Amino acid sequence: MKLFKSLILTLVITLIFTTSQIFCQDTVKQETIKLVPSGEVVGLNIELKHPYVYQRLSEDEKDLEYGDIILSVKYKLKKAKSIDKINEIMKLKNQEIIVELSREGKNYTQKMTTDQLRMYVLKESVSGIGTITATNESGEFVGISHSIKMANRAIEFNKCEVFETSYVQEIKSYKDRVGSLIANITDKKMGSVYSMGEYGVKGKYDNFKYSKKKSLEIAEPKKGKAYIYCKTPVTNELKLHEIEITKVGKESSQIKIVDENLIKYRGGAVVGMSGSPIIQDNKIVGGLRSIVIKNPTRGYIANIHSMLYDRYEI
Repeated sequence: MKLFKSLILTLVITLIFTTSQIFCQDTVKQETIKLVPSGEVVGLNIELKHPYVYQRLSEDEKDLEYGDIILSVKYKLKKAKSIDKINEIMKLKNQEIIVELSREGKNYTQKMTTDQLRMYVLKESVSGIGTITATNESGEFVGISHSIKMANRAIEFNKCEVFETSYVQEIKSYKDRVGSLIANITDKKMGSVYSMGEYGVKGKYDNFKYSKKKSLEIAEPKKGKAYIYCKTPVTNELKLHEIEITKVGKESSQIKIVDENLIKYRGGAVVGMSGSPIIQDNKIVGGLRSIVIKNPTRGYIANIHSMLYDRYEI
């Protein structure tokens, strides 16, 4: 799988399911829920429902934009939706077509020719990395802590598989520039995502050994000292890194990063850390959600209950 070798993520980094009582019921006694915090950086390979515009080959062509979702291409009485069928139409010479597309959540139609459409590279998959937050005793996990979007539109997917990564490095965040984790995505499949929502993803490992000793109760965050459980810069060890929860909200809360190593090597937080578990008073209270671009030592977490009981869309 050459696709998964030395892949760098910049995910700009969304099913009501009943497979898990812990993850899907609306109300449950807080003290009965115990999850194993993860902090593992994983690779995601997402097979999309619709192809999208990945690249423009000519500066003269401006009918389509990067990230446009191609819903269909109509040629005479034929209407193609799959990338294979669309490619067949694209081979025709200078034929008039109608492209139905979605851009920033709105649908449009665009009259073009097949010659013009060939000036765009279409893809039907997206790959990147993110962090798993926590796992229950059945091997079901939550992670990422925010919706997965492309060109301001939540991703619709057919399949999303999770792969193991090797050594993690970092590009530092500065003011007005968000850094990112860099990791090699291996071909070792770990599991699959079955839903994406506003507060992250849910999925299930193929093989998971639950450790009752490592499991922690969940709780609502509160103002004060807490920790991000994530890979330490340079050594790649999973450790607790000090933060402060500065403001608590109903679904998400604000934080300030205190840990010296995260500030020194990453500038605070970076892309790819999304989903890193937040531990407070030896309880899981959420997952890292986002950072403030102009001040990467400050950011937001998704409260754990938002991640567990988010209403997901099929």
